[in-house]
Amino acid sequence: GVEQLHADNQWTFRGGDKKVSFGLVRVANIQTANEVAEELQALPGTYVCLYHARDFVIQRHLKEKALDSLLCRKTGNQSIDQDPIIQAICDETSAQPLRFVVVATPVEEVGRDHDFDWAVIEPSGSHSIIQTAGRVNRHRRELVNQPNIAVLQYNMRAMRAEKVVFT
Repeated sequence: GVEQLHADNQWTFRGGDKKVSFGLVRVANIQTANEVAEELQALPGTYVCLYHARDFVIQRHLKEKALDSLLCRKTGNQSIDQDPIIQAICDETSAQPLRFVVVATPVEEVGRDHDFDWAVIEPSGSHSIIQTAGRVNRHRRELVNQPNIAVLQYNMRAMRAEKVVFT
């Protein structure tokens, strides 16, 4: 899902030859977030930020500050284009394409004004799904020709053959 959503929603970084996207993978709990982040980080050209409520306070603060800056896209991709860390990654890597992925628990849904290009959402309550979907194309409101949100059929507990909560 991450690869397909990236392919359908990527854009050109600073008018150059790098195609990038900023996506969200929202899962229910920290254990699942850790597992998903590890798997995604193994994909070539994928940069992962793990975001959850149990981070050390200073780490969480720094992540929120960086994400709030990057993902405030009321002026389009300007904040991303001007970010020195994103620019360095794009300049220094030969990987094509580049996916920047935030793997988050429901902490992303509360009080965050982020605008992602796409999202993969683990099944959960309808309110949670709506809140997460509201973080996609939030500021830019660009015309969408391809899906930019995927809701998984099963949650991780179902995949582990544990008690199924949502399908």
